Order: sequence, then C-alpha cells, then structure tokens
Amino acid sequence: MNVVFAVKQYISKMIEDSGPGMKVLLMDKETTGIVSMVYTQSEILQKEVYLFERIDSQNREIMKHLKAICFLRPTKENVDYMIQELRRPKYTIYFIYFSNVISKSDVKSLAEADEQEVVAEVQWTYQAMVHELLGINNNRIDLSRVPGISKDLREVVLSAENDEFYANNMYLNFAEIGSNIKNLMEDFQKKKPKEQQKLESIADMKLVSAVVEYGGKRVRGSDLFSPKDAVAITKQFLKGLK
Repeated sequence: MNVVFAVKQYISKMIEDSGPGMKVLLMDKETTGIVSMVYTQSEILQKEVYLFERIDSQNREIMKHLKAICFLRPTKENVDYMIQELRRPKYTIYFIYFSNVISKSDVKSLAEADEQEVVAEVQWTYQAMVHELLGINNNRIDLSRVPGISKDLREVVLSAENDEFYANNMYLNFAEIGSNIKNLMEDFQKKKPKEQQKLESIADMKLVSAVVEYGGKRVRGSDLFSPKDAVAITKQFLKGLK
C-alpha cells in the first residue's frame, strides 16, 4: 500500500466534504508535517485552501468568511484547544477530523463547547465506530462484552487485507456506507439458499460487514463466524448495552 497516496486521498476527502468556498486548514505540529509531506502549497491552493494555521497559535485573526477544516491528533492538549476554539469561533463553520480514534467523553466535551453550533461535521468513520463500540487491537475485534458469547467468538479478525468491504469502507463516515451495506446484503441474500435465515432488520445487519468470508480471501477457519452467528452476536450485544 502506498502510504503517501492513502494520506493524500484522506486529506483530499476532508477538503471535498467541506464543499465549495474559501477554507482554512487548522492543524497541530504533527499534522502540519503530514500535510506538507503529501501536498505542495500550489496543489492545495487549487482546492480553495487559502490559509494554513496551527491550533495552538495565539495570533490567529477572526475570518468569518472562511470554513475551517481541522486535522488534529486526538490528544488532550488538542481537544482542549478545540474546545477553546469552539467557545470563541474565528471561522464560519468547522469540519473536525482526528488522526485516530477519539473518546466519547471528548466528543461530548466538544459538543458542549459548540454553543454557537458552528460544527458541521465530526469524523465518525466505520473504522472509528468499530474501535469505539467494539474495540479492535491488531485487527482483532473484542466481543467479550457480548452477553452469552461463546468462547470461540470472543475475538474475531477484521482486517483490510482479508476483508474487501472493510478495506473499501473503513475511512468513510458511517452515514455514507448505508448504501454499501444495502448492496452487500442484497448480494449476500442472492448467494444464500432461500430457506436460510434472512437478515432484514437493522439490528441483524449491524455486524454483517464484519464477516471476513465476504472479503473474498480466506483466513483461518477459527477466525470466521457465520451470518447466523453475526445476527445472534449483534442482538446479544445491543441487548447488553441497554
């Protein structure tokens, strides 16, 4: 995988999702280096990004005609800076992206600080959702919290190398992958016998995308679980969260 290309695509998507209009890119020390590594100034200017600022700069001017695209590491320091920014916004609207998973408590703090409702979008990707709701480490999902889960399903593999659906959707905002899940489900039902259990409800579909078999590549049999298992796991998991 070309890492530079992947990062460039990710940043491009952030900019495109903010829509037309003049923009400022708000970064920290590390993400500033990341952006400069994959984009030249002339390239990014063509995408209507006219200003580059550090989140920790104390000398930024109020420019209400600009949209702010925030690309930050999810550190306590950056979250605190972002909270201060939202309490006294310098730009007309904010699109917030973090380089890694952010905790629910930090999201809540940002939401509470946004009293003027200037935040248009906070990143909530498929990958981030899996991290936050289920937990994933070294490509293994932790399902140990699911009530009544069997021993062999307490951990399952979710890898971009073995799961084509996950690879294609991991960086999309979760709201964007609805149609992709629908297509996956339709394809799934076409390939399965009619008498096999149908997955029609929203709850039934929650973990179908985690079925590694649908990646088109094989992994160890012990790492796979059936669609029927996925339905049972999801229902038990949701029940346990109530």
